[in-house]
Amino acid sequence: MARVTAPLFSLDARGQIGKAIVFSIWKGINYVRRYIIPENPKTPDQQRVRAIFSWGVDAWHYTLSAANRTAWDESASLPSGMSGFNWHQSEYCEAMLEGTTPPTTPP
Repeated sequence: MARVTAPLFSLDARGQIGKAIVFSIWKGINYVRRYIIPENPKTPDQQRVRAIFSWGVDAWHYTLSAANRTAWDESASLPSGMSGFNWHQSEYCEAMLEGTTPPTTPP
């Protein structure tokens, strides 16, 4: 990715030019990249990982108590930079892929 300042003689540029390049912003930094068509593999392994990820999101929103979510948030703070949700997802997906019971509280 190329980092740009004042792209296209402006202070901000977003979107694509034809099917060639894309201008965007990530965390407040303007950048430009080549236009690509993302792949969407529908292999059984990829579908399994997507399902597990979805179950992890549902577990966070509907299964974990507010106290457990708070515990994940507090445990995941600096220096890791992860949110409680992200850390829970990481632990949940890892446990499911290993065939073990996902944790409800932070390790």
